[in-house]
Amino acid sequence: MADLQVTWRELLEQAYRDNGDDPSVLVTTLTNEELHRHFDPNGVEPNGQQFTAWTERFVYFPVFIEFADYPKERVGSVPRNPDGQRTEHIGW
Repeated sequence: MADLQVTWRELLEQAYRDNGDDPSVLVTTLTNEELHRHFDPNGVEPNGQQFTAWTERFVYFPVFIEFADYPKERVGSVPRNPDGQRTEHIGW
C-alpha cells in the first residue's frame, strides 16, 4: 500500500471549507513551495512544515497526534477573536 501523501494546501483548503471560510483567500506563513510540498502525515514525527494561517474568523495551525490510527498530522483551528466558546482538546 502506498504512503498517503498530502500538502498543507490541500489540508488547509479542507479546514477552511469545514469552518465556512473561503479557501481561495489563503493567508499563511508558508511559502508557496512549502504550501505545495507533499509529505506523509502518518510519520513517527511531524513531516509537514510548521505554519500559522488566518482568516477574519479563525487561526489555523499544524496538529500532530503521536498515537493515532488515522493521519497523525492535520490542521487545527480556533476562533481568531474570543467568542465565548470552549476549545475542545486538540487531536481528540
